[in-house]
Amino acid sequence: MRVIAAGLAVFLVVTGILFFQVSSGHSDAVAIAVVASPESTSTTTLSSSPSPTQAAQPTLAVPTATMMIAPPIATATPAPVDPTAPPIVTEVVVEEPEVVATEAVDVESVVEVPVIEPVIEPEIVDEDDSVAALAAVGVSDAWSGAIMTPNGGLIGMVMSGLANVRALPAVDAEVIEELQAGWPVAIYGVSAGDAVSETDIWYQVSGGYVSAALVQPFVPREPATYYSGHWVDVDLTGNVAVAYIDDIPVNAVVIISGKPGFETPIGEHTIFARVESETLDSATVGTPQGDPEYYYLPDVPHTQYFAAGGFAIHANYWSDPWEFGSATSHGCVNMLEEDAAWFWSFLDIGSVVSVG
Repeated sequence: MRVIAAGLAVFLVVTGILFFQVSSGHSDAVAIAVVASPESTSTTTLSSSPSPTQAAQPTLAVPTATMMIAPPIATATPAPVDPTAPPIVTEVVVEEPEVVATEAVDVESVVEVPVIEPVIEPEIVDEDDSVAALAAVGVSDAWSGAIMTPNGGLIGMVMSGLANVRALPAVDAEVIEELQAGWPVAIYGVSAGDAVSETDIWYQVSGGYVSAALVQPFVPREPATYYSGHWVDVDLTGNVAVAYIDDIPVNAVVIISGKPGFETPIGEHTIFARVESETLDSATVGTPQGDPEYYYLPDVPHTQYFAAGGFAIHANYWSDPWEFGSATSHGCVNMLEEDAAWFWSFLDIGSVVSVG
């Protein structure tokens, strides 16, 4: 009975402690364990000589209660949240990049200045290397009627035979080119050199020097009509083409004109088509393959058509030099390649080609 009373007492104590913890608001958990002592085992001791007057009484061991309290475990209790409170906004601070001030540039004010190559006109020097007047290339006033080129040269003409263009104003210098009789030639200066036919004057021409003894002034014929702008007078008698700006001649070159039966059409024409490079095939103008006069010429440069039937001004790379200055073409006005290139730049659609 006492054992039951003791156990009940321990239960009441533990219950009281727990009630106190809960009522006081502490959340620390207290664990209480009741461990029975090994002595609590019930045993009966019998006397070896029991007394008849005394009843045998059992001997009981009273258990000893041992209380073990576990250490408190800390727990976080969240703070109450007021549903009416505004939400907490966390401010994010973004560091602005550093702005480096630069000088503003007005794009429209920056104007690229084109580089203009200076035009260097050929100098005319005498034997002392001093500048001479181009008008002094002749010993008479004959050069006053010669054509003056846009860059200040004068147009002369080979008088007869061949005129050798040499690398230096000397009779034994390297021959650069041969000029045929009647060919116009542009003269850009005068130098002293070896004597030829009692004159030591040499003319500076494109590529070298030619003796003044072989060249005379070129004076063009008087055209029947002058035209405005850039135009060309084709002289079938002299087989030369003279370039004009209004009424002023500015250049003259040798040509090949049409042979009998294929004459270059006489009259006033205008350029209506230009092809920088093309194949000339006589089959397209009525002379078929197999005909003795058939021709097929690829890559002909600087073709400028001025009359129906395929008549044009163009370069000629297939004829021998001696043929220039003659009438041996199929009606076109043939020019040396460098001269055809010059007229390609000088003329345009609508330019007049006067043939006579």
